[in-house]
Amino acid sequence: MGKIKTLGYVRLSRKEESSWSVKNQVKEIKQYNSAAVIYVDDGVSGKDNLVSGDGAWSDLWKEFLKEPQNSEIVVCHLDRLGRRKGKILSMSEDVFDFGGSILDLSSNMRYDSSDDFSKQVGFTFSALMSDAYRQEIARKSKIAQDSLKDAGLFFGPVPKLSKKDCDEIRDLHNRGLGLRSIGKVVRTKNSKGVWVNTGPAVVRKVLDGVYVPREAFLAHNAAVRAGLRGVR
Repeated sequence: MGKIKTLGYVRLSRKEESSWSVKNQVKEIKQYNSAAVIYVDDGVSGKDNLVSGDGAWSDLWKEFLKEPQNSEIVVCHLDRLGRRKGKILSMSEDVFDFGGSILDLSSNMRYDSSDDFSKQVGFTFSALMSDAYRQEIARKSKIAQDSLKDAGLFFGPVPKLSKKDCDEIRDLHNRGLGLRSIGKVVRTKNSKGVWVNTGPAVVRKVLDGVYVPREAFLAHNAAVRAGLRGVR
């Protein structure tokens, strides 16, 4: 047997959190083996990554088949392999049948034989639980979010304009200033602490009476949350 070739697989869908960032996954695999060849499916859903003919997984698979008995497929967590349980298990059988292995860095478990009952059960269980856990979290998150919406909670970032800013915008408009000119007078700080003009669209919302000032936004959400605590 020759030197083992490490093929790292990284996947990040469009909806996932930054903790699963491509950078973090690549870093973890490189820490395991700095010589690893890494294939990245960025912005790819786990529903079709294993069956797509033009994605990173397809390229990895072609490389794997060149020397399967001297190759290992490494992932940060088994759920990076995808979300379709049947496809994951079918793929794993192919890997094992060709003499290769799959390494899950999160559990430090290596899977290399479908005949090894305990490892195969572990692989199957981990794949099933990863998918079930994600679906359960998504379900609970949606229920919680829907409940908060029904209670009237405002979502989104806290508005930058205060009541005083809004009053000034209306006053400047009454004096004849245009939207852009008003935005140059009434300015706010961005996330980096730099002063920026207020956009014309925001100024228009204030003038149309649909913009919620910062104080009102915070007071409203505090009252909603207090009411929810009282219900409990």
